[in-house]
Amino acid sequence: MTGHSQPTEPSTSGGQGALFGSQDFKREADLRQQAVERLRYLSIQHAMHAWERRYRDPIAPYAFAFLYAQPAPQQSWQSLNAATKLWLAGPEASDLPRLLFDLNNLVAQHTSDPEFDIRRNLANRVDDKMADDAWYIGLAVSSLDTYSGAWDRACKSVDSHADLPATIRIVMIDSTMIACDRRGHSEFNTMSIRSTHPLSMSMLDSPHSWTGITPSELRNDAQHAGVLRWMEELNLSLWRTDNARLAARRERQT
Repeated sequence: MTGHSQPTEPSTSGGQGALFGSQDFKREADLRQQAVERLRYLSIQHAMHAWERRYRDPIAPYAFAFLYAQPAPQQSWQSLNAATKLWLAGPEASDLPRLLFDLNNLVAQHTSDPEFDIRRNLANRVDDKMADDAWYIGLAVSSLDTYSGAWDRACKSVDSHADLPATIRIVMIDSTMIACDRRGHSEFNTMSIRSTHPLSMSMLDSPHSWTGITPSELRNDAQHAGVLRWMEELNLSLWRTDNARLAARRERQT
């Protein structure tokens, strides 16, 4: 997709197709890199808030980001912004695949509703620079459950939110899937990234090192399989819902 045009049906092939119809490889990679940076920031803030509120009004170990693109000041480039959602801790937000499944059931009821705006009707917060006519490009999740332990165990084994690790997963409408493991201060704040699509022209111009992985390998990874299945379903429902909003907006402008 370029400019303000409506996106085509998201790819389900898992190939290296052009993002949103663009042929600009560098721009596509840059937008994915922006998604990783935005989620890294979200995961750090998520860990801090979860740590500070672990005894009083605790929040769930999962935070969602609905990702949007809009024209950037540089000609033909795009900026990424996010609308984010946190939950209070409770039975309805205690299992990530179930949370995704339930939210997908809710969103699927609004895929033809032009008045439903994900940013207004689902999110708790929207980035200040988000344009009203920005378009949806992906779903991301910050999880404080990691391969080294679940959230309730992790928060009892560290002395500060800075030491909390997090798992980041990103699914975009061009079939890009990204999985990141962000370690805490005690592990030198390292972050490993695996992506089905390029995040840079070369490793030399990437803020973080990353490793390529096929969609099937990531979907079959035991750590991510159950979550990615429902992230992909929800991502498609969110895309269809935002398309209805954009189509109605264009009609009002004609």
